[in-house]
Amino acid sequence: MVPIFSGRQKHVSGITDTEEERIKEAAAYIAQRNLLASEEGITTSKQSTASKQTTASKQSTASKQSTASKQSTASRQSTASRQSVVSKQATSALQQEETSEKKSRKVVIREKAERLSLRKTLEETETYHAKLNEDHLLHAPEFIIKPRSHTVWEKENVKLHCSIAGWPEPRVTWYKNQVPINVHANPGKYIIESRYGMHTLEINACDFEDTAQYRASAMNVKGELSAYASVVVKRYKGEFDETRFHAGASTMPLSFGVTPYGYASRFEIHFDDKFDVSFGREGETMSLGCRVVITPEIKHFQPEIQWYRNGVPLSPSKWVQTLWSGERATLTFSHLNKEDEGLYTIRVRMGEYYEQYSAYVFVRDADAEIEGAPAAPLDVKCLEANKDYIIISWKQPAVDGGSPILGYFIDKCEVGTDSWSQCNDTPVKFARFPVTGLIEGRSYIFRVRAVNKMGIGFPSRVSEPVAALDPAEKARLKSRPSAPWTGQIIVTEEEPSEGIVPGPPTDLSVTEATRSYVVLSWKPPGQRGHEGIMYFVEKSSLHYREWFVADE
Repeated sequence: MVPIFSGRQKHVSGITDTEEERIKEAAAYIAQRNLLASEEGITTSKQSTASKQTTASKQSTASKQSTASKQSTASRQSTASRQSVVSKQATSALQQEETSEKKSRKVVIREKAERLSLRKTLEETETYHAKLNEDHLLHAPEFIIKPRSHTVWEKENVKLHCSIAGWPEPRVTWYKNQVPINVHANPGKYIIESRYGMHTLEINACDFEDTAQYRASAMNVKGELSAYASVVVKRYKGEFDETRFHAGASTMPLSFGVTPYGYASRFEIHFDDKFDVSFGREGETMSLGCRVVITPEIKHFQPEIQWYRNGVPLSPSKWVQTLWSGERATLTFSHLNKEDEGLYTIRVRMGEYYEQYSAYVFVRDADAEIEGAPAAPLDVKCLEANKDYIIISWKQPAVDGGSPILGYFIDKCEVGTDSWSQCNDTPVKFARFPVTGLIEGRSYIFRVRAVNKMGIGFPSRVSEPVAALDPAEKARLKSRPSAPWTGQIIVTEEEPSEGIVPGPPTDLSVTEATRSYVVLSWKPPGQRGHEGIMYFVEKSSLHYREWFVADE
């Protein structure tokens, strides 16, 4: 078998042993060469990778260095810019200091004063505009004086007056039985006027159709308010001819007889030289007057003259005097006060007929002794009196001086003396105060002063005299006085005694005197009984020795 294999081998390969060794050596060489080539490739790849990594690292390092360089550059630039700004500010401050140093002291003071003045002007302007705020100024209408009802005869004229406050200024409309009055629809019948805050409706030649309810309606943006008054027109019982009336009493109709006032005829009353709207100041004197013409003129028959303020009858007093000379009626104020302000009316009555005329009086506050101090309080009066205390009330001043009123001081004075003493040490905030520390039986007058942060204002007008007595005791001791009670009565608790006649009063003096009355004061007698003492005042003329009781 070996030969066959060997022969086949030979046949197949046809290569000798030597050639086979060469081939093996060549194969080994090639294999070694390939191995070396492979190792060189690996090495080259590693080198390439390392080269790439080295390049990327270098690039990253370069980028970081570039960024750091940029940031450093920006930081340096920012620092340089800040230093430049600080340098500029410092330079500017130095320049200002140098400029300020160059200015004189007067220039610096003047500039500072100008800045302060400008600031004050701006503050005042802001305050002024704040005061002009409509929400603070607007208020609804309010009737200061309401129209008053009237009863008149046919063919007479009648006037309805009213005074209204409010802002904006209210628009006033007059109504008759809820129907607006149109003056153009009835020419000459109605006259509507508005002057100095007084609104007037005049109805001419009244007839029975004018009997109605009249309404004054005041309206503004804050609301509407109405006040009512009635007018009643009376008819005559019989007709008469005025020509026969002027001919004499013998031609008068039989329906006209004689009354306690004279002939019950129709009188025509006219006012000439009438007083108009008047303006005065506190402390001044003022007179209101007019000439009264009455037709027909009847001898020994004088008209009844009555003055009114805001519809309230006036009585002669220390402050107000009335005079009728037979033709002219005069009302005189001896010392004007703010509470004298109002609508004044003179009414002239002849029997069953009367006529009246009205005009408003304005009183301006007196200049305060202390700038900014409040004005004087108004309407000081007694609310209650007994032997232990007297309660006084008043109204706040019309002007507060520009700052809120902090309170009031009350002063008292015993009648017959001029010594005023303050009743309270600290200001009272309410317009009512009980005065204590009084002597029973003595009479006192009071006044009030207002105070604010600027000081104390003028005192008010003094009140009417008030006696420190219990009401029951006063009613028992007073005997039909014709003037305010000003006598001084001392009531003491003493042992009962009978049969003691009181001695004469002492220190009789006149404390007040006018054309129409005299006020007296005196001290009680030292000797008197247990019962209360009554006084009778007698008067006598200088030319006669007869004495008459003044109370009767």
